[in-house]
Amino acid sequence: MNAGVSGNHIYKAFSFSVNGKYQNSYEWQSFLINGLVPSILTVDAMVQYEFTKPSLNVKLGASNVLNNYYYSILGGPQIGGFYYTKVTYTF
Repeated sequence: MNAGVSGNHIYKAFSFSVNGKYQNSYEWQSFLINGLVPSILTVDAMVQYEFTKPSLNVKLGASNVLNNYYYSILGGPQIGGFYYTKVTYTF
């Protein structure tokens, strides 16, 4: 299940987005390992500010904001938080 809320220009030039993802546990079967992959709950978030002069856009965000490690297959790598900054200049 995925659910999200976002808003553009909520206060002056600020925008935001928050999304949540929930996935039930499921049975994983492969030639290497069999077992139950636990359920996961992650939250992604982003805030953005748009400057008018210069024409600049700054975005700060994160996937899996709470940094709850999970894995999507048994025997696979764990997935943690990913944090980013994006700066865009338009001329």
